[in-house]
Amino acid sequence: MNNQNIPSKGENNSLDFLNKFIEVQKEKVKNEQTEFRLREKELDYHMRHAKDILDAQIHDLDSQRKHNLKSQRNIIIVAIIVLLFFGAFIFGAFYFDKTNLIEDFFKVTIPALVTLFGGYHWGKNQSKKDNAEKLDE
Repeated sequence: MNNQNIPSKGENNSLDFLNKFIEVQKEKVKNEQTEFRLREKELDYHMRHAKDILDAQIHDLDSQRKHNLKSQRNIIIVAIIVLLFFGAFIFGAFYFDKTNLIEDFFKVTIPALVTLFGGYHWGKNQSKKDNAEKLDE
């Protein structure tokens, strides 16, 4: 028998160590691959979730735009109706030669409108100040 083909005890330990090292490295690579797949799935989930959030925000902004447009349209319609009513009133007063009625109407209406708009804007500014103070606290 040839003693060269039989590994010595030191070589046998070295081969066992190398085989174990290779097995550990294989497991490490397998674990890293599993981690990579899990991370990829996690990123895909976050991407879908972010896309859903963006779609919801787009829908909300679109709904808000439609609501604002509808509100502005309603305000314009009411303003036109009020102006037509006042125009008809003034036309009728001129037609029936009741100009003193127009003077009395404006004596009452102008101070009322000034008070109305002034109070509205004063209240609006007060609420802004109150909100700013709450935020500062």
